[in-house]
Amino acid sequence: MATRAFVVPGAAEGATVLEVRSRDRVGLLYDLGRCLAAAGLSVRSAHIATYAGQTLDTFYLTEPRGGQLSPGRVAATVAAVIDCCDG
Repeated sequence: MATRAFVVPGAAEGATVLEVRSRDRVGLLYDLGRCLAAAGLSVRSAHIATYAGQTLDTFYLTEPRGGQLSPGRVAATVAAVIDCCDG
């Protein structure tokens, strides 16, 4: 399964909701956390689940001072997360 990462529009007020679906592996959540931190994002909330070796991780992301991510930041974050999971 190739990683899929996408934004859930309108899912939260004041945060950008990013859903990541990927094949589970040792260290995946750690790598995702490092990726989001390296992008300078704050994680307001995270909901982590694994089903039959597949992950469904949902992150409520904000800019460091609060607020939703701009479209450019969303695109860069989605690309970085996919690289993190599949790289």
